[in-house]
Amino acid sequence: MAVLLALVGTDIAVYAAALAPLMLVAFTLGPVKGVGWAQAMFTLVVALVFAQLAPATWQLAEFRLLDVLVGSAIGAVFGLLAWPRGAQDELRRAVAVMLRGAAEVVVATTAQVAAGGVREPVLTAPGHRSLSHSLVLAESAYAQHHSEPRGLRASSGGSQDWQATLMAGHHALWGADRLLVPPERVFVPPLERGPAEAVTRLGDRVAGRMLLVSARLDPRGDTPRAPLALRDPASDGFAAEPPGAPQLYYTAASWLDALVTDLERIAGEAGEAGDTPTLHDHA
Repeated sequence: MAVLLALVGTDIAVYAAALAPLMLVAFTLGPVKGVGWAQAMFTLVVALVFAQLAPATWQLAEFRLLDVLVGSAIGAVFGLLAWPRGAQDELRRAVAVMLRGAAEVVVATTAQVAAGGVREPVLTAPGHRSLSHSLVLAESAYAQHHSEPRGLRASSGGSQDWQATLMAGHHALWGADRLLVPPERVFVPPLERGPAEAVTRLGDRVAGRMLLVSARLDPRGDTPRAPLALRDPASDGFAAEPPGAPQLYYTAASWLDALVTDLERIAGEAGEAGDTPTLHDHA
């Protein structure tokens, strides 16, 4: 930049003619070549713009270099303060909040499935907006974590399957909407007492297990990293099949069973296919 300003001097016509092609090159190479190229080309663009507004000398390059160094130092200091160990802790916090929101959605959804009522296509499942918001934050933290060097990710617990964790939030959201948001307005009768109690109790148990996994992932807590018993046929307390259970009950039970499978994958305890009994077997 200093060489360009020293050679051209105050000839504004040269700067004006070179600005458009330089902007095209800068905006094309920046996303492809990386941050360094983007900053260098942007510096040239800024120099050409301001050289047309007022006379500029080669010292403009000196001031620009000083600005970049000061800005980089400030960014590095605040980055170290905000992310002392990278995005790992923030990702764990965001995922823990997301799972707590998913647990609330599960409880509210199973309660509405049991109670029945009018379903509107323009509505969303209870807790939809809150869970969607926490999902966005968790995905943003995951993107930050994934952009860090491989060594930093490995040293901060990179073995955790974060994609499976995020998908658990999506499955909770999609399943709730699938159960409660029909394509057209419809009245859904309440479930009979047996299926209603079964699906509500099953939803409460799945939500409780979500809270257990959330507490295990949250870096602010002190939950021990002991294996989690996510499936316990002896304590689930459901009959083999509630009498008079409609299709809606089995749809909800399948959704809840899939959520527990997600939790097993998150906790790293999923067994071999076919070795683990499903919640539906004990519902």
